[in-house]
Amino acid sequence: MSGKRSEGTSIRGRAPATLSRVHRRRSLLAIASLALLTLSCQGATQPDTHLGGHLVIAAGQAPAPGPIPVLLYTSDPFAKSASPIMIAPATGTGADLTFEFPPSVAQGDFYLVAWLDVGLDGQMDTGDYVGWYNGDTTAAGARVASLVHKNQGDNVSITIEAAISR
Repeated sequence: MSGKRSEGTSIRGRAPATLSRVHRRRSLLAIASLALLTLSCQGATQPDTHLGGHLVIAAGQAPAPGPIPVLLYTSDPFAKSASPIMIAPATGTGADLTFEFPPSVAQGDFYLVAWLDVGLDGQMDTGDYVGWYNGDTTAAGARVASLVHKNQGDNVSITIEAAISR
């Protein structure tokens, strides 16, 4: 064998490595690294957290004729202009129902009121099922709203007792 080589072959008779193969390997390596990073980040996301709980029908009361809506407020729910920001149905059978708001309720101070408007008149009045978190009232019997605080990433479970208004 002479010391001379033909163009495109090495001294040993093999073709030299091409640049395109090196680039393909780097590209594949970069794509694989990106995929692994994406998969590892997906596992690091926060789990869904919820605000929910139980709605208990007061002892001696008839079961509700249907699901009782639980209304979520960011201000005093008993003020004249109060409007809920979200509603979740309390469902189940018997006197112990459950409700849960979606994980989009991330953090903040909220008021929760259960209200089934049996008379369909838009007023919390006689014959309606009504309950609110803590169930507090003034000495004169007026309803007092109590805050529920939810931190980011926390599950919050409360109990509301509802009764037929008289």
